[in-house]
Amino acid sequence: MEKILLVLLCLMAIAFGETINVINDDQQALIYVDGKLAGAQTVYDLAVEPGSHHIKVEKDKRVIYSQIVEVEAGKVKTINTSTFVDVKTDVTNRGAKLTEAKRARESRGDLAVGVLLSPIVSGISGKYFVADRLGFQVSGWLSSQSASNSFSTLGLRAIYTLSDTLAGSRTISLYSFAGAGNNINVVNSVEDLKEVIELGFGIESQFRSAATSDTIFGVFMSLLNDSYLDFEFAYNRHLQNHGVAFDGIVLSGGIMFYF
Repeated sequence: MEKILLVLLCLMAIAFGETINVINDDQQALIYVDGKLAGAQTVYDLAVEPGSHHIKVEKDKRVIYSQIVEVEAGKVKTINTSTFVDVKTDVTNRGAKLTEAKRARESRGDLAVGVLLSPIVSGISGKYFVADRLGFQVSGWLSSQSASNSFSTLGLRAIYTLSDTLAGSRTISLYSFAGAGNNINVVNSVEDLKEVIELGFGIESQFRSAATSDTIFGVFMSLLNDSYLDFEFAYNRHLQNHGVAFDGIVLSGGIMFYF
């Protein structure tokens, strides 16, 4: 039946001039032509100008088809997007998936603030990406009760994003980092100095909650929506009062909000 439909659509070229037909067998698919919503599932006889046109099909806010097509003068262009992706198994084209993940990362913002928790340097944290994948992170905390009793931490990292992907509606990024920091605790005027050199990898995953806001827990979870959770493992070399106190692998993490 589908083959007969395709033949009939092609035979209509002379009568209707330059048009585009986009066929998809998923009722939840949304079809965009040149960035504008053209319809759902299947679009017939969409009048266009001769030349290049961008066809995009989305399902559940994910791109499952994206391609530039050429429409000749006086011709009908028919695209069958159902053969591009197996919608029955919900498996998207890898290229479109990675492109959408990269676009989502680029659109989230270059500046982030949040909290970092690590063995030596913990506290308020800020990130700023100076280039597409390269950024810097500063973390620290300052507390002082008196001149003889105080506590402070400070850390600086360089971050490089290695790859991006999608998991459902969540964006996930793999990144590497290298940095250094210190932790100074002064008790009764006696200083305890801890320093760290770190080199590691992290995974940053967008947080999405399905909890409703009709409970206190739901309200709290909704406040975290669209935040990013960081899970990290790294090689750390800890120095305490200038002597080696630890040399090995540690885990750390945090939560960031992008702007």
